[in-house]
Amino acid sequence: MFKHALQSLYDSSIAYGLKKALKADLSTTAKNQKIKDLVKENKELTRKIDDLEETIRRKTRLYEEEDISLAEEHEGWKKDQRIKIFKVQ
Repeated sequence: MFKHALQSLYDSSIAYGLKKALKADLSTTAKNQKIKDLVKENKELTRKIDDLEETIRRKTRLYEEEDISLAEEHEGWKKDQRIKIFKVQ
């Protein structure tokens, strides 16, 4: 009887250890998959950030060129107006 009790205890501890090992293995697999997913998402978001930053640089350059063009047009207009004012006087 004592031997049977010890054998049951041993079997029970082996089963408990196997369950824990299996749970740890599944947990590790799930964590590794989560890491892969997060790395992939990080790369996608980094690429998106780079694209948005390039769009900002391109639009900023375009707006600066447009501002320069408008400033030059305005200077020309002011010059023409000065000439017209002097001719009228």
